Amino acid sequence: MQYRLIICIDQEGLQQIYDAGMAVAIVKTVFVKPAPAAPTPLAWIILHPLQQTEVAWTDNYGVYATKEAIGVGTTIAAIADCSARPGGTYTYAGETFSSSMAGPPDAITVNNQQTEEPVCFGVSQLTIIDGSAALLPLNVTPVPAGRSALHRKRSYRFF
Repeated sequence: MQYRLIICIDQEGLQQIYDAGMAVAIVKTVFVKPAPAAPTPLAWIILHPLQQTEVAWTDNYGVYATKEAIGVGTTIAAIADCSARPGGTYTYAGETFSSSMAGPPDAITVNNQQTEEPVCFGVSQLTIIDGSAALLPLNVTPVPAGRSALHRKRSYRFF
């Protein structure tokens, strides 16, 4: 299924945004492990809008790895990623992913076989902004070496 959000801003409003050095952020509430007291908002998309900006997304997902420390203001930069489907288990080793076995049908599972420094994993979603496609992070979870993370639909599926 495909979803669309069209953002319309008149010329005066657009000029105010640019003059103030601001951007538009689309925020999703996500579930982070270890869980804080409340769900953590994640700036899913930050963009410099046009008078009309179209954001579209589908139910196509991926998994990614990052070495970025999780914190307020962190920009998540993936060091590896791959397409993923609910019910799949994806093993991360040697800074690449491979699909290994089936997992719970309502989850995407990541198995961290990396033995070096800490790595965080998350689910990303195919997003198209004004015709340019990207896999953008939906959540992030630190996973120690030799352990797995289970991303259930409630933590990555948003409408």
